[in-house]
Amino acid sequence: MSEADAGEAGAHAGAGSGGWPTVDFELTVNGAPQRVTGAWVGENLLFVLRERLGFTAVKDGCGEGECGACTVLMEGRPTTACLVPAVAATGLAIETPEVHAVPQPDPVAAALAVHAGAGCGFCLPGIGMEMRALLAHNGKPSAAAIRETLSGHRCRCLPPERFIAATRDAAKTLAHKQAQARAQADASAQDAQDAQAERELQAERELQAEPQPPHESPIYPRVPAQAGERTQPGGRARAGENDSEHEQAGARS
Repeated sequence: MSEADAGEAGAHAGAGSGGWPTVDFELTVNGAPQRVTGAWVGENLLFVLRERLGFTAVKDGCGEGECGACTVLMEGRPTTACLVPAVAATGLAIETPEVHAVPQPDPVAAALAVHAGAGCGFCLPGIGMEMRALLAHNGKPSAAAIRETLSGHRCRCLPPERFIAATRDAAKTLAHKQAQARAQADASAQDAQDAQAERELQAERELQAEPQPPHESPIYPRVPAQAGERTQPGGRARAGENDSEHEQAGARS
């Protein structure tokens, strides 16, 4: 709990009807703000979640942090809610089993229903939260890693092999969904590139289809003819000029 949160909580502290000190504060549960008023300062997070806010999937087992039934995620880390003062959770992101199972069960909840549905189910919500934290940073855990992770949870109905199988099935489903999401993202990116290339090609076609101004040849000034006889190279007059001279000589004779 930060100093600012503690100061805010302390500002709303008072005394209950029985003389016990009470406090008002706000928790962030499953992404939504939850206002708590008139809570005894010593109430743990388990009591507040179940009795004051109605998140009954958080189970009340031993009350000493030994059975793991009350496990929730705080900032993504498994935490036994019975050992955390509720007022100390102010400002932290809390996840309870409800967000992963209602209205649609996630891969972990579905795998537990298949492999561990024969038990009483009391311990399953806490085990499921522990499994989610494990799979968040280890997409393919070994059997030893699963056993170690779940060692703090007590199940009197089923052997550990059921939970190992459930964890592996959930891991496969999550990996498949992640692969589908990556493929969809790649396809969307490719579609965007194709659309951009098509727009550029269309713009180029429109530019080429625009009418171009007619091409005009440059006009050069004509050089006036020079006076006198125009002769071909070598001093010989051109054929047309010789014929004219012969005609003039015949007329004079």
